[in-house]
Order: sequence, then C-alpha cells, then structure tokens
Amino acid sequence: MQNEGMSMPVKRTILDAVLRRRTLRALMDTYERNYRLIVRLMPEPEQCGGVMVSDTGNGPALYMRIEEQSRYTTTLFMTHYLRIDGEIVEDPGITVRVYHDAGQAEVMSCRLQGFMPMDEERRRSSTILDCKSESNIFLLKWLEHLVAAGHAAHTLKPEQQTDTEIA
Repeated sequence: MQNEGMSMPVKRTILDAVLRRRTLRALMDTYERNYRLIVRLMPEPEQCGGVMVSDTGNGPALYMRIEEQSRYTTTLFMTHYLRIDGEIVEDPGITVRVYHDAGQAEVMSCRLQGFMPMDEERRRSSTILDCKSESNIFLLKWLEHLVAAGHAAHTLKPEQQTDTEIA
C-alpha cells in the first residue's frame, strides 16, 4: 500500500539523501583524511620548484606542481598525463588547497568538465555540499590509490631529472 502523503519521486529523493549522508561533519572528516594522505605525498617546501614527478613503475606517473605556498596553506595541482587516442590528457587534474594549521585538504572546485563531469540536470539539482562531498571523496580514493601504488614525498623528483614516459 502506497503512502498517500508522499509521491514515489519524493520518497526516492529522501532515500537518496539518507543513503548518501551528506553532512558538514562527514565532509570535514573527509578533509582531515585527505590531509593525512596528501602530506605523505608532498615534498618539503625547499624541494618545491616547478613540476615534480613520482614514477613508481606501478601505474601512471604522478605529476605535482605547487601553485601557491604560505605559512598556513599550500595550493597544489596534481594529475596523471595519459595518452588517449593519440592525445595527451590530464586526468584527473585536481587543484587542492592544503590547510596545514587545520590539518585539512580540500578540492578547490567542482567542474562541469574534467575529472567529475556533471550533466546539466544533475548540476541544477546538486547542492554545494553534494558537489564538495563527491569531489573530496574522489580525492580521498585517489590519494589512497596513489599511496598504495608507492607514491610518496621521497619518490617525487623534479621533472627535468626524470625520464618518465607518458602512459
């Protein structure tokens, strides 16, 4: 028997929200988990200059570039360069802000194109919390993968000192 007060689309929306559990508390937890992983990958400030590459031989090389650095924050760009259909593509190509004093790291933006493309319908219906949650959970999973593949601060070398081939 169907509840007269709620339509199926409304029930589905409520169920989706409950299953995703998009809360500010969960997002802050993700930021903290991202931080604990990303600091394992970041070079020391005096080693930062230009593009750094980590090629562990276990998957595509990681490319990292420090965009901005201050006493309390670091903004960095991370990607793999992949050869797809003869073209070189940045994937995922993420800019991350690291808050050293707060022990948090977050994806700087949700993009319509790129590593997390959204169709127009989904973009209109997504909240900022949904967008930040999805992009930061993606970052968390990618960072876990990178660490498991052997990438670390000590494996990063200046790009000009490597002979890494684009995958």
